[in-house]
Amino acid sequence: DALSFALYAKTPRVKNKTKRLICSRTDAAHVKLVFEVDNEHYEVIRVIRNSGSSEHRFKELSSGEQLAGDTAVSERIEELLGLDFDAFCSSVLLAQGRFSQFLEAAPTKQMQILKGVFRVDQIDELRAAAKGKTAKLDLELSRVDGALTGIPADLPRLIDEEKAGLKDFDATLKRLAAALPKEKDLIKAAEGALAEKAAAEAEVAAANEASAALPKMSDLSELADDERSLTGDVKATEDAFVAATGGVSAARAALVALENDVGTVQSLTELKVNAEGRSVLAARLAGLVAERVEAEAAAEKLRVETADLVKLAEEAKAAHDDAVAALRDLERRHQAHALRTGLKAGEPCPVCEQTVATIPSGKAPGALTQAQKKESAAATAVEKERSKAAAAERSLLSAEAAVAGSIKRVEEETRSLADIDAALTRSLGAVDDPLEEVIRRSSALEEASAAVAAGIEVLEEARSARDAALNRKTVLGAR
Repeated sequence: DALSFALYAKTPRVKNKTKRLICSRTDAAHVKLVFEVDNEHYEVIRVIRNSGSSEHRFKELSSGEQLAGDTAVSERIEELLGLDFDAFCSSVLLAQGRFSQFLEAAPTKQMQILKGVFRVDQIDELRAAAKGKTAKLDLELSRVDGALTGIPADLPRLIDEEKAGLKDFDATLKRLAAALPKEKDLIKAAEGALAEKAAAEAEVAAANEASAALPKMSDLSELADDERSLTGDVKATEDAFVAATGGVSAARAALVALENDVGTVQSLTELKVNAEGRSVLAARLAGLVAERVEAEAAAEKLRVETADLVKLAEEAKAAHDDAVAALRDLERRHQAHALRTGLKAGEPCPVCEQTVATIPSGKAPGALTQAQKKESAAATAVEKERSKAAAAERSLLSAEAAVAGSIKRVEEETRSLADIDAALTRSLGAVDDPLEEVIRRSSALEEASAAVAAGIEVLEEARSARDAALNRKTVLGAR
């Protein structure tokens, strides 16, 4: 098993189930074999594991050539030995257990074992197959020999006679091929004669039917009266047709003249759209003008209110300035009164350091706190009026911007209205109401188109009546 597995990665006993070679107490089996072929030494190592991949390595010891992998290693060894696994087992290796069986067996059994070892049984199988094939061939040969006995002895003479007959047949074919065009011409002539005969027979039948359908002499006067009446009908229908044709021509001329005067349906439709758009634009312009007037009035009102608030702010500032001046004066007098109470005659003044001769007289100043409150109130009033004035100025700027935007929109709409008016004037002339004029012209064009359609209908009726009268007259003439 070790030798076979090392060379071919399988054994005769377990075949490809090589994991059965692993000992139950280990997880892997290792084999290493060094062998010699043609004075060259080689080494092969194979490892199989219960879990994980196997290893297969081959090495030529003299050159150092190395291979790895089951297939590559096995193919290289088969190339060196010149034997595959089955040939190796048959010619080199005798499986364990069969050697003792061979020694103890009878000569016949030994022959069977040797045949199995050396695969001689395959030669027996080939021999049996060859015998079967030979029997089949013998049977086929017998059948061919039987067929040959049925062939006449004078076969060459018969072949020569058949060739002569074929030559006569070819000559006949050539004569028939030469006569074929004449045959085709005769067939065409016959077909033409048959067609002429059929046409002549049809003419005879038609003549017989016409002869049978000829009116009696008593009916000829009635036919003449009918012909004269139909002639009058034809004349009347032709006159009606000519009159209807003239009416249609006149209606078409009137329609063309009207289209030249008022324009086509497409141009009137475009003019109607422009006229309707002008009405909408004029209404929008009127609304914009009203908005502009309102915006200007609101802006003027804000200007007046802003001027009043600015004036009030200025007045509040003046009052605040007066309160500040009064406060400053009261503070000075209060400080002087406080200094006077500390002066003593004959002593230096703490401010100018001069000797005080007499203490100056004077009443105590008014309440300083009251003056400070009045100044604070005046400052608050100033800020309040300034805030009002600033808000009024912002509102005035917004109003003036709105007025400017309104003026711009009015100017744009006025220019658009002027462009539409100019286009309508070019197409319609000077009219008071362009939309009403477009509607009037459209109505006239529709009436003219309806007149043309009615004339065409009358013309078609006249044409039908004329054609019917002519058909009746033709039928009567045929009778």
